[in-house]
Amino acid sequence: MPRLLHDRYIAYDDLHGCDLATGDAVRLDAIPPERSEEECPALVDLLDDGQDGSPRWVVLDVRNGAHAVTLARRAAAVGRGRGLVPILVTMYAHLRDALAADLDHRTLLLIGGFAKEIAAARAALVDAAARTPRPHLLLTFRATDATASASVVREARAAYGVQPTPGRSRAVPFSSEVTRHLDRSARAVEFQRAGRHAAAERLLRDVAGTLARREAWEAAAQVQIRLGRLLLERGRAGGADTAFGDAARMAQSAGDEPLALDARVWQAVARTDAGRLTDAEAICRAVLLTRALGPDRERWAHATLARVLCWQGRVEEALRCQLAPPGEGAGDGDEALAATIEAAAIRTLLAAGDLFRAGLCARTLVDRTQESADPIAKAVALTAHLRVLGAAGDLVLAERTVQAVCGLARANHAPWRAVRARLIWHDALRRAGRRREAQRELDRLARLRRVAPVLLQRAIESRVADAARGADGVLASVRTAPGGESSS
Repeated sequence: MPRLLHDRYIAYDDLHGCDLATGDAVRLDAIPPERSEEECPALVDLLDDGQDGSPRWVVLDVRNGAHAVTLARRAAAVGRGRGLVPILVTMYAHLRDALAADLDHRTLLLIGGFAKEIAAARAALVDAAARTPRPHLLLTFRATDATASASVVREARAAYGVQPTPGRSRAVPFSSEVTRHLDRSARAVEFQRAGRHAAAERLLRDVAGTLARREAWEAAAQVQIRLGRLLLERGRAGGADTAFGDAARMAQSAGDEPLALDARVWQAVARTDAGRLTDAEAICRAVLLTRALGPDRERWAHATLARVLCWQGRVEEALRCQLAPPGEGAGDGDEALAATIEAAAIRTLLAAGDLFRAGLCARTLVDRTQESADPIAKAVALTAHLRVLGAAGDLVLAERTVQAVCGLARANHAPWRAVRARLIWHDALRRAGRRREAQRELDRLARLRRVAPVLLQRAIESRVADAARGADGVLASVRTAPGGESSS
């Protein structure tokens, strides 16, 4: 089993190894000493200023390939001296699983190449962020003819601009066999709506496994994402996290970067529900750093990040996310996802105290989803509206809305959506001084907290603790304790 030595070398046996930062073979009994190199101040500042949950990507302007190699060696030496593990993107792709135990909780300096190798480099950054939320740094290079500009450090956004990946339409259709298995997986929707969740899960796992064995990676990834969403709806955030991670790796094997990034954003949603907020933030920021998202997917990633930041109480940062205006949630035809994107904007506006704009957005969302055939989209819209009504003190309409959400949740076997709505309703009752009614709602919620997703469980437990202390005005502002978030 390969092992990491001196934060830079991998040992194949007692004598032979490899330099992760250069790919050069080395003898372990004759490892060359680290030479003192001239430091690049801008790069040193980046290495010193990282914080968990915020991966970075910078570009060095160089004259040619030889200059890039020199600067990469210099960066590796500087990074290693500051506790980072320097590793080529190509080495990371081959050894990330073998070195998983050694690299766990370590900050990586991922050394990429020039523009033609960017896709592999950004995939490595997203994968590293999904494994651990340390402030990993991706370093790539851009050739420039101007000698004076050599060694200039730029953010990837400034150096490359937006680089959207190809669209999701397939140039070559699936084979008839793959199509047959995908059609079979579609029955999971019927099972789920009938409350047969175990049957739906078994079907999706079976189809995904069958497609993976046939190396139909793109189709297998699509089915894995469906499985993850099913598990997420059932409150099984840990299982959903695993399913989305598998989907991302399958999509990467298929060379489908947009699908891989979709899976990663879903993974961030699952980790948010699991209470792993810093982990979710790291994934969202890494995905956004790729600059490979289309406008719709970028809004979704920003909405997911805003939700995380609101839960962390970082409302000002959440407001800086590019949130969707009313009616522009997009979602590529996925009505529930489009509603969720807009609901995140409403949630953030409320956290910032902008009740008027939140109300406008909520009404637009409710009107748009009123005739929707997707009951989950309706539930998301009504829950966002319920949040606004509770903040405005309109408890008559709020009560009708919570009943509507619970009815949709009951009819579609989505119990946690009802629980989230009742949590918002409890907070409104408490703020209105209707303590007996609030306590009845809290007693009902408390009975479910042991089986609730972690983040929802924490929200319920905080209300129980406040009630035990006799606290008044629980959630006087949603800014301090953002409960009732929707997971989809």
